[in-house]
Amino acid sequence: MPDASDARVLLVYTTETNSTRQMAEAVAAGVDAVEGVRCQTVCLVDGTEVEAEDLPGYDGLIVGTPVRHRNMHHRVKRFIEITLESLWLRDRTVGMVGGVFCVGGGHGDTGAGAEQCLLGILAAMASNGLITAPLPKCTPGFDHAGNHWGPVGRSGGPKMQPYWLSPDMLRCARAHGGNIARLTLALRSHHTSLFEAGNVAPPSELAEAFLMGGRPEVEQVPPPDENVAYRVDPPEGYPSGSA
Repeated sequence: MPDASDARVLLVYTTETNSTRQMAEAVAAGVDAVEGVRCQTVCLVDGTEVEAEDLPGYDGLIVGTPVRHRNMHHRVKRFIEITLESLWLRDRTVGMVGGVFCVGGGHGDTGAGAEQCLLGILAAMASNGLITAPLPKCTPGFDHAGNHWGPVGRSGGPKMQPYWLSPDMLRCARAHGGNIARLTLALRSHHTSLFEAGNVAPPSELAEAFLMGGRPEVEQVPPPDENVAYRVDPPEGYPSGSA
């Protein structure tokens, strides 16, 4: 039975063929196996399911995605742009623990752009001040799902024939979840005091423009007279960028 004082980890992912769900369940099981830590899992349907105000209530964040043309799935990217980006403006996730995983197929046997995909998510986490968990080669199952940044499941063979995630891939995913849980537990009491603070916040009009662009109901670029960030002349006190 979860205790109210447990450290909390949020696992966010999306899936198309159910392979990423398999890996997400293994990662979540690894988190929940660590005493004092519990995992909340959210499968993204459109990328807006997680409210920005909910995320700071967690101590750790795990993001998983299918690989799409060497990048994250568009639903995961929407989560990053809508939820994480608005929190970046207010430094609300600094000191949290972060981790990533992905699933992909494709021609050849080199990971189908998985490393580039993971690095894209990790870059977003780093800009938000998260402390990211690596995947050391000593991790069980690393020889089948190993990548320095997080476990990778193979859902397609060298000729793009369908694969089912192997027990070793899921074993690696479970171990990664445990690693993230232990790191989260160890750093939890220092969450808000690990990093120096005091830099100025972005200008209010920039923050408003970011938040406007991230609102789910705004699907098109707003016209100039409705866009607080639209500029005709350079801002006062700043160079125009022209020679």
